Amino acid sequence: MVGLWVALGVLLAAALAWYFARLRFISSRIGSFQCSVMRGERWLEGYACYAVGRLDWYPLYSIASKPALSWTRGDCDVISVQYDDAGQSARVVMSEAGTETTLSLPSQAYSGLRSWLESAPPTPATYK
Repeated sequence: MVGLWVALGVLLAAALAWYFARLRFISSRIGSFQCSVMRGERWLEGYACYAVGRLDWYPLYSIASKPALSWTRGDCDVISVQYDDAGQSARVVMSEAGTETTLSLPSQAYSGLRSWLESAPPTPATYK
């Protein structure tokens, strides 16, 4: 019986170590920023990270190593932006292939996101 409790304790410690290592890795990546996503009526906290040609979002409370959401750079567009009263955070409605997603992020992170979207390299469809 004691062995079972020890095994459960080791498993719990390993899961907690993985969770905090994952969180540390994601939050310390270059190009990562705090970003909440609205799903239904709830805000889910997490981190967004720039990747090659896409923006990945990782939920804060998860042990998955893959992003929960991902937006392709060339297919995204910002529909609307609202700043809070102090101008510290922005609520952004983004669209990708007809699907709208609402994000909440720091104002400085929104400036970076907007620049990243606007500086996408040209595609053959834009050569006219």
